[in-house]
Amino acid sequence: MPCKSIIDTDLYSFSIGYFYMKNFPDVEGTFEFIDRNNTVYPENFDILLRAELTNLSWLKLKPDEESYLRSQLPGLPNWYFEWLRGYRFDPKGLDIKQDEEGHLSITKTGLLYKELYWEEPILSTVSELYHKMIGYEPDLDYIVENTKRKALLLKDNGVKFSDFGTRRRFSYDVHELVLQTLKEHADEALIGSSNCHFAMKFGLKSIGTMAHQAISTVGALHGYKYANYNMINLWSETFNGKFVSYLYDTYGHLAFMNNFDKTRALRWDGLRVDSGDNFKAFDMMYGFYKNTLKIKPETINLKFSNNLTAEKAVEIHKYIDGRMIDSYGIGTSFVCDCGNDIKPNNIVMKLFKVRKDRFTDEWINCVKLSDDEGKYTGDPEEIQRCLEELSLI
Repeated sequence: MPCKSIIDTDLYSFSIGYFYMKNFPDVEGTFEFIDRNNTVYPENFDILLRAELTNLSWLKLKPDEESYLRSQLPGLPNWYFEWLRGYRFDPKGLDIKQDEEGHLSITKTGLLYKELYWEEPILSTVSELYHKMIGYEPDLDYIVENTKRKALLLKDNGVKFSDFGTRRRFSYDVHELVLQTLKEHADEALIGSSNCHFAMKFGLKSIGTMAHQAISTVGALHGYKYANYNMINLWSETFNGKFVSYLYDTYGHLAFMNNFDKTRALRWDGLRVDSGDNFKAFDMMYGFYKNTLKIKPETINLKFSNNLTAEKAVEIHKYIDGRMIDSYGIGTSFVCDCGNDIKPNNIVMKLFKVRKDRFTDEWINCVKLSDDEGKYTGDPEEIQRCLEELSLI
């Protein structure tokens, strides 16, 4: 089974899960699989995938895993972890189809606070099963030597980084080998992993706060113009000043900057850059903090996670040159760089619609604009409405 632990997932799933339980306990959602490469999957892939994902129902939180999560999620109440002990992956509402050409369709529908935990297991299982059925074989010697090279490159250039590889890893075993190699050679440059299972196994800090889906939920239910404003307030109230790195690009940087004043900025230690040009993003946020917010940029953390490699991280770090505090979340280029001309999958799960109450309310489409041209996701008409409300067209 590709997922061997219920915490073989990213930390933000647990913080967002609590956020949903606290603020949107009755809201339902539909998550949808997107394959940006339009991959043709092997025959009967859907049948085998369904079997693998159904097996997730055997996973449950173990006492040592609970203790670790409590250490990484300070301030969360006991009742959340007690609820998590009883959580099981329920395949009800999981729809998997494969068309005649071999393209894959996956949706998962249900209460948000229960269904969001499926995102990473679905993606990592799709990736591992695809590689296995295609017959790809990773070059283990290449992985070790290449990962060692990357670790030393990052360490020698003073770059602080984390593993962000869960969702598109070649396999569980490759992910483990990569982290073992990073731990051996990167020393203090490796500050953690988004994956709670491997972070616990290798004695690392779990890294992560939020994902776009949470902001998309707020925007769909309460409007786009003040979605970031409402999310900033809700998140601060929910976590009492913890997990304070904001993911600003759900509706593009302009919508965020219009909702982020000095009072709110002082509650957050920084921002995550997840789309757009990384160098332009730095210039923009450096100027925003210095000239608009009147906050010293050198006190603010910028965490980069947009399609990074070790080489790109070094380049960005040198460009910033101490003007802000920078760190990097590197994923696919760590855990799917396996030699033998193996190409990584380009897959995501996105929240596509929500409704407040299953008995009385209609579905509301969710959208994500991003700062990457061509990466808008959601219903085209809803995207148009969002752009108009935000005065972006």
